[in-house]
Amino acid sequence: MSDTRLGKSRRNIAAGLMQYALNLLLVWIGRIIFVRVLSQEYLGINGLFTNIISVLSIADLGIPTAMTYSLYKPLAEKDSVKIAAMVSFFRKVYLVIAGAVLAIGLCLIPVLPYVVKLDSPVPNLEVYYVLILTNTVITYLFIYRTTLFTADQKNYILQRYTMIFRVVAFVVQTILLFMFRNYIVYLIGGTVTGIVSNIVQNIAAGKHYPYLKETAEKLSEKDKKEIRKNVFDLFLYRLCGTIQNNTDSILISLFAGTILVGHYSNYQMMIVAITSILTIVFTSIKASLGNMIASKDTSDEKKIEVYWTMEKANFWLTAFCSISFMCLFQGFVELSFGSEYLISLITVGAIVLNFYTSNIRQPIWAFRETVGMFRETRHISAVTAIVNLVLSILLGYFWGMTGVLIATVISRMVYAWWKEPLILFKKYFKCSPKKYFLNYILNAVIFVLLCGVCYFVCESVKLPSVYVSFGLKVLICAVLPNAFFFLFYSKDPAMRDLIKRFLSR
Repeated sequence: MSDTRLGKSRRNIAAGLMQYALNLLLVWIGRIIFVRVLSQEYLGINGLFTNIISVLSIADLGIPTAMTYSLYKPLAEKDSVKIAAMVSFFRKVYLVIAGAVLAIGLCLIPVLPYVVKLDSPVPNLEVYYVLILTNTVITYLFIYRTTLFTADQKNYILQRYTMIFRVVAFVVQTILLFMFRNYIVYLIGGTVTGIVSNIVQNIAAGKHYPYLKETAEKLSEKDKKEIRKNVFDLFLYRLCGTIQNNTDSILISLFAGTILVGHYSNYQMMIVAITSILTIVFTSIKASLGNMIASKDTSDEKKIEVYWTMEKANFWLTAFCSISFMCLFQGFVELSFGSEYLISLITVGAIVLNFYTSNIRQPIWAFRETVGMFRETRHISAVTAIVNLVLSILLGYFWGMTGVLIATVISRMVYAWWKEPLILFKKYFKCSPKKYFLNYILNAVIFVLLCGVCYFVCESVKLPSVYVSFGLKVLICAVLPNAFFFLFYSKDPAMRDLIKRFLSR
């Protein structure tokens, strides 16, 4: 059984990495084309409206995770009747969510002129906003089936369709952009390809799980009650997480201007792309974790051993990505979009710290969601969100974009970074979290020192060609931190086995 889990995790991770590598390339090329065809104002508007829609999507927060968690057991038991009943129930839930997001989104239209801060007015703001909103709402009409792939450790099937339609969307939107040089036509192209993609993926789910086409039995009240409880607890947790992580662009627009949101979105593009890769890795692993935890033959020692292996691998990945961002961000943005899109080095440092402090907790989140510890952790995000909002307004008022980003980092360190692992270790692993905290501090020190060394070495590179210089910096970032981590973990049996498996493939 463990081989099956491992095999499915490998396929899910491989497919996820392929998809996000392709997505990163397409987003990067698409953005270069976008800034050359349209103005900085449209880049800022696109980033701002996308962020607003992310905040609006709080209506579905907790549903996908709760759905996935609820499906682990019936999938392990191959109970097709219960699976079909659950999927049917979630279909009705998502219809309500789609209506709620659309209604709330439309109600916010009168507020848009107060959020968008531009030197000169841009026409059709409301039309742009409604098109982006529509694209999000349509997704809710199809996700109730496709989530089944994730719960069944078969996300790699879904990734294939996603990759194909991502390429189709890129080609369609690029052609439309060059032909019409019009932002509305560009958005319509994305919406149409999004609809077709969702329909195809929904049909694929029906083919892989034919029992979904049959008339489903009603879910028992006991199951509905359990799902509602998990959804409510997750909703509060994710709601506060959204306030914490997805309001930065809105506050930056208010305190520093919408054009700076566009500049920030160039950096955020890379952050989102790499975070997506890390997320797909842990999403792929979560399904296997859920299956492992649901299995009665898995010992407590095995569970905590798996956790520490994930913890070490995640630090390696997160630290490596953070160091690369710090050393390469400015050169990447300048070469891709031009020096006029650069932001200050201290703001870049705040973006990198934001990325590190968020993603370093991926193993904690993965275990929390697979063991179903939703109620115990819902208040943590509430405290963090309140602290973040207050600090973002205060620091944003005095220091603009840098203040908003630093506030997000500080808010995580006040409560969440120590409270979540405390609950997980004491209530689930039933052991002291002392090792976790010592490990967290040691990792932070290693990260800061290694980041400083790599940055110093990269900044020492001064060659006549900016392209050759940037290429050499990429090589330094690829070799130096990874060589250190390879030596650092070479004596750890679990990590040595993980490295061997990775290199063999």
